[in-house]
Amino acid sequence: MRFLVAAVMMKLGGFPAARNLPDRNFTADAPNQKWAGDISYVWTREGWLYLAVILGLHSRRVIGWDVSNRMKRDLAIRALNMSSPT
Repeated sequence: MRFLVAAVMMKLGGFPAARNLPDRNFTADAPNQKWAGDISYVWTREGWLYLAVILGLHSRRVIGWDVSNRMKRDLAIRALNMSSPT
């Protein structure tokens, strides 16, 4: 199975921006062809809560997610692991 994971990155700290692989084409003809992801944060009484979400562009549904009180690399990895078919 081949997965397309595209990230849009601002130029920060000398890192170049990632290529725009979807080219604004957010449709997929079959499941697991294209995924999109985002990390959002919400202020709560206990501090910031971070939510990583992976969307399947064929179904337009959430196929993986995870929450944490810290925005670390493993937050996105756990969301990706949840979305991976077994």
